[in-house]
Amino acid sequence: MYRVIPMSEHDLDEVYTMRLLLEVPGTLQAGAAAGPDEIAQLTSIADDIERTAEDGDIVGFLDADRRFHLTLLQLCGNTRLVDTVASLRDQTRLYGLERLAKQGSLMGSAREHHDMLAAIAAKDFEGLESLIRSHLQHVRSDWADPADGIHANKGT
Repeated sequence: MYRVIPMSEHDLDEVYTMRLLLEVPGTLQAGAAAGPDEIAQLTSIADDIERTAEDGDIVGFLDADRRFHLTLLQLCGNTRLVDTVASLRDQTRLYGLERLAKQGSLMGSAREHHDMLAAIAAKDFEGLESLIRSHLQHVRSDWADPADGIHANKGT
């Protein structure tokens, strides 16, 4: 069940800041731990993200994006970090996406997943840090537009 909860600018800023503080170092640790098998698995998920973005399939996009980021973060070995990030993602993930899908703007974000994987494969952790920071900026600037007026939150 989903319930509608309004998010203020302050709420969105807090979630974005927490995600930066957790996901940047978590992704760097995960990237350092990723081997060829993990990169192949993540590449398949990144392909799903691009396909769903191309199709304008918001539900599929959200599912694949969530799977990508949480699967990657799991490689850092910190279950609490992964669970916390999952909760934070759920708080903002529906803002602005319908508008972006209609504009065809999801593809830019979708392609960034392959860029992150290329940085991981090259062990370019400075590049990876820059990519993940830029990617997370979508949460605050592009996707999390409170003017859309809704927020879906899992729960009762």
